[in-house]
Amino acid sequence: MFIEKRLMTARYAYGEIKAKYIILHHTGTLRDCSSYLASPGDGRKVSVHFHINRKGVVTQYTNLIQLGEKRVWKAAHAGVSFYKGVSNFNNRSIGIEMDGDGKVPFTAQQYEALRSLVRELMEVFDIPKVNILLHREIAPRRKNDPNPFNKMEFLNSL
Repeated sequence: MFIEKRLMTARYAYGEIKAKYIILHHTGTLRDCSSYLASPGDGRKVSVHFHINRKGVVTQYTNLIQLGEKRVWKAAHAGVSFYKGVSNFNNRSIGIEMDGDGKVPFTAQQYEALRSLVRELMEVFDIPKVNILLHREIAPRRKNDPNPFNKMEFLNSL
């Protein structure tokens, strides 16, 4: 996967974790949020591992560390989360944000970049398809993203 931009300045990335899941998000807007995600100026304590803009440009915000066990820097992307007996997904997942407002479909370029990135992350970190989750699955009372997004169609395309 070719990462076009690398911004290793995520403000709220901290410590190392063993990545077992990939969590997909949308930003809530169609505008390019790559600069905002590098340094939120509105006081939000959020961070993410990767961002994909509407043109399919992938930006990486945190180091992916491989030290014997496959580890990454923890990012504050999942918030309060729970799914099938597992909680606190910030401590066990890689977060990918895509620019989207929840109404307009994601672009073909975004899907292409997402497929490529997810395939590589699955291979490098030994993450099975069943552990690719949507933000709305791990925080259903708080979040409804990514939308519109057909998870089964996406998983079948990997």
